[in-house]
Amino acid sequence: MARIFGNSELLARTKTNREFSEILYNAISEGLDYNRANADLMVNRVKLLLWINNEELKTSLKIAAQGAEKGEKIKEIIASYVTGPSAAKLKALNDAVADIHNYYKGFAASITAINAFANRLLIWGILIITVLLAFITFILSSYVSNIITRSLHKLINNFKEIVNGNVDVKIEVDSKDEIGLLSE
Repeated sequence: MARIFGNSELLARTKTNREFSEILYNAISEGLDYNRANADLMVNRVKLLLWINNEELKTSLKIAAQGAEKGEKIKEIIASYVTGPSAAKLKALNDAVADIHNYYKGFAASITAINAFANRLLIWGILIITVLLAFITFILSSYVSNIITRSLHKLINNFKEIVNGNVDVKIEVDSKDEIGLLSE
């Protein structure tokens, strides 16, 4: 599992999303709740974070690759111990297990850092979308308001001319809405 995650950068460059997702799913299906959609989502997130050159992800990938090496070392020590048990081999195994335990703490911290970055990215995305929608709403409402007030100002100016005694003023109707009906 650690080897696959540690090689995510290479997999993202050399495999299609489908292939990468399949490899990831086969390696960590239990961690993905046996849901292929979660593997697809993780592949997309990893690729996005690689695309934006996220340091937290790169740190996690390095730590995962180191964890895979540590796991291989433990396998070798166990195989050696099985063929010829000794106190030195047992001590080496205990040291390697303690080392990988510390690795998991560092890996958990790096995943937490990725999560915090993703949350900040999400908040900024929501903020940008909100500001854009507010801007678009302002522009559209200003446009509609101008259309309405322009017709009303024409109508008011025409009535002022009539009040001032110029009954020959022709009221031009430019619109087919309620203001256009009132002008007729």
